[in-house]
Amino acid sequence: MHLVRVGEEILVPNQDGIYLPAEADLARMCDRQGVPLEAVLGVNRLGAAEVRQGQPLFFPGVQHHGIERSVVIGTAFLRPVLGWTSSAYGYRQDPFTAVLQFHRGVDIAAPAGSPVRAALDGKVTIVAEDPVLGLYVMVRHQIGYSTVYGHLQQALVRPGAAVARGQRVGLVGSSGKATGPHLHFEVRKSGRPINTTGLLSTHR
Repeated sequence: MHLVRVGEEILVPNQDGIYLPAEADLARMCDRQGVPLEAVLGVNRLGAAEVRQGQPLFFPGVQHHGIERSVVIGTAFLRPVLGWTSSAYGYRQDPFTAVLQFHRGVDIAAPAGSPVRAALDGKVTIVAEDPVLGLYVMVRHQIGYSTVYGHLQQALVRPGAAVARGQRVGLVGSSGKATGPHLHFEVRKSGRPINTTGLLSTHR
């Protein structure tokens, strides 16, 4: 359940269509949805240079998929661990090299051993070690979405396993390149990381 707060902005279309988060390649996204780029820009009253990745855009005439609707209103993906966000998605100063680098997910600090839960129903595709991510789990979801859970102390699932939203997939750790116990969490669409800001729900 997603509760509307006083003062919160809501999107109410005045014609048939759907809101979708903008992808980096907007022209390709429009081709996939079967809507001309000019029509999408026109109905949203935006120029191509004004569109930001992850920004909700209205696609006229397109039918909604349940997951896409949930992504737009921020209820699709469960926050995978209880903790505080220590590093957000986007450019940041690398904690080891001090070089400005792009951070492809969100870091959530939590005590070692805290349960890490699947953000959405899906199928485990990878459980592996990585020099940077450490022990990580990847879960594939519907219509091109996948999620990554990194720096785990322990994985509780195996490749090929079906998982439900909220099911434990691992335990928080500091494996790989980490300054302390935390979860590195990514949401990907068609294999490319997307901005997690506004996508995570605390409702189980």
